[in-house]
Amino acid sequence: MRIIKLSLLSLFLIFSCGLDTYIYLEPVPNPNIIDVNSVTIYLPSLSSQPDEFRHYIIYYRIYLSNHPPAGTPNDNQYRYDINPALASHFNSLLSLTTNDIVSASLVISEFNRLSYFPLYFDNNLTNFLPISSLLTSDGVVHIDFTNPDNIGPYIRVNTGSNFPLIRPSVVNLMPPNINSFFHSNDLINETGQGINIDVHENSNPNRSYVSMYILAVGIDDNYSPIYSRATHIGIFLLP
Repeated sequence: MRIIKLSLLSLFLIFSCGLDTYIYLEPVPNPNIIDVNSVTIYLPSLSSQPDEFRHYIIYYRIYLSNHPPAGTPNDNQYRYDINPALASHFNSLLSLTTNDIVSASLVISEFNRLSYFPLYFDNNLTNFLPISSLLTSDGVVHIDFTNPDNIGPYIRVNTGSNFPLIRPSVVNLMPPNINSFFHSNDLINETGQGINIDVHENSNPNRSYVSMYILAVGIDDNYSPIYSRATHIGIFLLP
């Protein structure tokens, strides 16, 4: 969908000033958060925009905490109790979750500034791939953080396979490790090495949480990247 933004000048100046045209990508609806351990996301169909839409992307950030998962997840006090940085980062990203038109540079700079990283997955335990390669159309996405079958938290699209979630290797300067992403003890032990920039520390942590956002990604007429409004998937307790 293309949105035309009119200048605030008088109508007789419109033709001299021109019109700014924006390509609007439909954002992902608010997900169905089952509990602190799982979520179902319904990806909308963007078949009406085959020339613009490319895929969906998920950004994540891990927060260490000594706070149990008690309270209202959508409450700022809940986020603050988990980790004050989580509450601060959530508020900083409100501009991406409330505005339909956001520049690509703002999306990238804000997530980079707050050390949110694109999520990866383990494709049948053989290849580590960006989650965007899995989310290329509409469908039902289920993410589970309960560590079933000891594979770690996983993602499943529709009725497909369960793929373990992975941190990209660039984050911790070593090959991705399934356990290093989703096991609190590993995360707590690793942060002291100063290499896990996707993890925000906290005093005397004994558990960890992950916060995630999802966006539609496309290209404009000049093949430059465009993004939908970001949707906060939720905050989940890691095993």
